[in-house]
Amino acid sequence: MKYFCLVITVVISLTKGQTVTPFPDVVSALTASGHFETFLDLLKPSGLLERINSSSHFTLFAPTDDAFAKLPADTFNALKSDPIQLALVLGYHVVLSSSFKAGTQQDTVLKSSNGLPIRINTYSLIHSNAASGVNITLKNIPVVHGYIQGVNTVLNPPIGNIVQIAMNRTDLKTFTSWVVSSNLVQFFLNDDDVTLFVPNDDAIKKLSPTTLDYLNSHPSALADVLKYHVMSDYTLFTIGMTHSMTLKSADQHHDLLMILEDGNGGLFVNHAKIVERDIACIEGVLHIIDNVLIPPHVLVAIQDTSVAVGKQQIMKSIYLLLAVLLLKRGSAQTTEAPPLPDVEDVLAADSRFTTFYQLLKTTDLLEEINETNHFTIFAPTDAAFAKLPAGSLDALKADVDKLKETIGYHVVLNSSYHVHGSQQDSILKSSTQLPIRINTYSLAHTVTAEGVNITIRNISVNHGYIQGIDGVMKPPTGNVVDLGTTRSDISTFESLLVKANQTAYFTSDHSTTLFIPTDDAFKKLSAETLDYLNNHISDLTDVLRFHYVKQYSLYSLGMKHAFTIQSADHSHDYLMLLEDDNGGMRVNQAKIIEKDISSINGVIHIIDDVLIPPRVLVAIRDQSIVVG
Repeated sequence: MKYFCLVITVVISLTKGQTVTPFPDVVSALTASGHFETFLDLLKPSGLLERINSSSHFTLFAPTDDAFAKLPADTFNALKSDPIQLALVLGYHVVLSSSFKAGTQQDTVLKSSNGLPIRINTYSLIHSNAASGVNITLKNIPVVHGYIQGVNTVLNPPIGNIVQIAMNRTDLKTFTSWVVSSNLVQFFLNDDDVTLFVPNDDAIKKLSPTTLDYLNSHPSALADVLKYHVMSDYTLFTIGMTHSMTLKSADQHHDLLMILEDGNGGLFVNHAKIVERDIACIEGVLHIIDNVLIPPHVLVAIQDTSVAVGKQQIMKSIYLLLAVLLLKRGSAQTTEAPPLPDVEDVLAADSRFTTFYQLLKTTDLLEEINETNHFTIFAPTDAAFAKLPAGSLDALKADVDKLKETIGYHVVLNSSYHVHGSQQDSILKSSTQLPIRINTYSLAHTVTAEGVNITIRNISVNHGYIQGIDGVMKPPTGNVVDLGTTRSDISTFESLLVKANQTAYFTSDHSTTLFIPTDDAFKKLSAETLDYLNNHISDLTDVLRFHYVKQYSLYSLGMKHAFTIQSADHSHDYLMLLEDDNGGMRVNQAKIIEKDISSINGVIHIIDDVLIPPRVLVAIRDQSIVVG
């Protein structure tokens, strides 16, 4: 009993002299806010206030006056003059029997007063809460029995499930027919939280007949293309999108998709522009796009079909030649393998290497090759020399020292290299003591030497191999810092490396890829953005490292459309390679304007835009800074 009295005494002492202010009712709160005059005027005659006041718990998603001002005048006037439609629209903004407080909820679904779902999302990267894709700008206004959540746009209720919406449109017929023919209807309906990027019929018309034939005759590839347009278990409205963010698709490899901004308010997923946004459906959200997304492995498979036809023809020619030789030999048989030919005999007899052989003979390298126990020659074909700028070959012939240095870089002594399996960033030492980097790009079915394609592989000769290449190799000229001393167009990047104390970090790894923005690229950034980076060294460091890939050297021959690589920034954000219609290559939004500059540490590509990781981009925008 004494404890009970003590509690009463404490409560009385705590509340004595204090006035407990009750929460206001809905009308009072909406009126006092000053932001909801239009909504309140529409709400009063709708009959919804009575239902709200009689509910033990409720949530009101109240569009602000600015939200209603976004509506076309005809739409707003038609809404006011149609009581049934008005009740439907307003009723979708009211949740009865549930008091929702905005927090960190992801894909929470509330049921509106008219039975339709309101999907709640928290996009932590950009610090936003959304209701059916609409930004909750005035959060958690307490009222008796509930909360008011102020939204900056009028909510649009979902008009069906994901398949119904697509099938009811006249511009998505091809995509929906593919979904049906691939038996994927249930796949699209099974997920309760889904994002779907749907290419319209005009997008699919952009595909070549060869590509369409391939997809229609390869059901598993078509299914992967369709699933590549899907992000499962996550609903991403455009309010949650920011530049360079990546999403995991539902294809068999869970290949990544990347959101990109064009600087004019446009949004892209990979190379496809989002032409219609935020179509709410029962399962999540649809966005309409103007290009078909094809995952890298399917794209390579399609490209391989034309290559394979050529290879088959070559093999037929080889088989025919062998048959003729066998006929000439009659029934003669040998029991021992013939000795391997000398390197000079092979080069002299093979018309593909005439230029290289003539240049090689003018040096003393043949003697060095013949004296070594093992060797490898990377021999450029005549077609490779023909690619050199006009006058380059004549200048090379006229400069004895330069000629020996160039040809010597194509010769490896004391090492017999055989192309096989998967060799990534293997280093051979040339006769000039400079490294030759060997890379295998399995997705592209390509093996390169210093970024040059090895097209004629493993020609066996006495004590070694000849590897035929389709370009003349350029030896590395140093590391990234050394490159900066020889070029005047990347001084900003070099100076920022020094400012952020990153020089050692960028020169310590022996296998790297670096995308360097030019000085003109940095000039595209606003002065405020540059000031921010110069005053926030950790963010500057992340920007620099977002241009950097460690433990992997990616030459342009290994790049494929929609291929992703992990950067060295704090969050290990991904970069995406994208091919444009003219054969140019981009990394994220930045065009690669100069490619395959070999360095001691790997390879460097020059780009025309600065890459900024999503986290830093949001941090800059949080300061009300226009990035560029």
